[in-house]
Amino acid sequence: MQKIALFIGIWLVVLTGCTKSTDTPSETLPPESATKMQNVKYGSHTRQAMDVYLPANRNANTPLIILIHGGGWTAGDKKDFNGVQQALSDSGIATVSMNYRYVSSTIHYEHLMEDVRMALEYCVDKATAWNIRNTKMILTGASAGAHMSLLYGYGFDTENRVSGIISLAGPTNFTVLEYHAYAALIGLGTNIYNMVGATYTIGQPLDEKFAKASPVTYNKNVPTLIVHGDADLVVPYGQAIDLRDKLQSKGYTYKLETIVGGGHDLGLANPVIALRVYGELISWARLYSK
Repeated sequence: MQKIALFIGIWLVVLTGCTKSTDTPSETLPPESATKMQNVKYGSHTRQAMDVYLPANRNANTPLIILIHGGGWTAGDKKDFNGVQQALSDSGIATVSMNYRYVSSTIHYEHLMEDVRMALEYCVDKATAWNIRNTKMILTGASAGAHMSLLYGYGFDTENRVSGIISLAGPTNFTVLEYHAYAALIGLGTNIYNMVGATYTIGQPLDEKFAKASPVTYNKNVPTLIVHGDADLVVPYGQAIDLRDKLQSKGYTYKLETIVGGGHDLGLANPVIALRVYGELISWARLYSK
């Protein structure tokens, strides 16, 4: 039950107390001991920082999950995943929860992709010292973080470091005109326009940037677990269906885990659903880290 409660922390943001800001240790970390590092800088921007949880008795075969928080690309924080990180560490999985630059009139999806690349490269650089893998990493994100995970894994992972993706309620297709009207209605229109770096006017052609910012646009077979509630009122379930149809048409590896009646929080306040999603996440990470 403890692990279930920790996993629910993705959405409830349960804070377990203050943590001390630490720099990355220069010495080699003993693999037999669990290690927790907060606010490790992977870049010069104030938002380019990560929290690192490394399990005891890890090695180069231990799964490594990169977690990307949600918040409409303009809010949220890496600490939102700290409870999940602890649960995964207890299950023998290494994790990195990363912050990234918030989108604005000058910060768009290309900048977010650069942040993900820098975070991955930092982990690769530290692989020997931290006793972690430097290949076959799993990208996992919630909502906006899920979009970033999918977009990077399909379209920007030129080094082929990502071997699996887990999308928790992520948007996938910004070329759907109805989605723009809906996003504007619920107050996400400006966020999407800033993320894409373009705006949409009804009756006018859609800027090609909307397709370039959409995971469904890209063709790359990265095994993908899609977890989505069919009653999601923030990111409609149709976005998950669009991605499923694209992956299915290409013969790519995927699994759609539909949470019947689940909203944008996936219904994770229900311990049964939380355990189900947590089990799917661990299984996917272990399978596609091999």
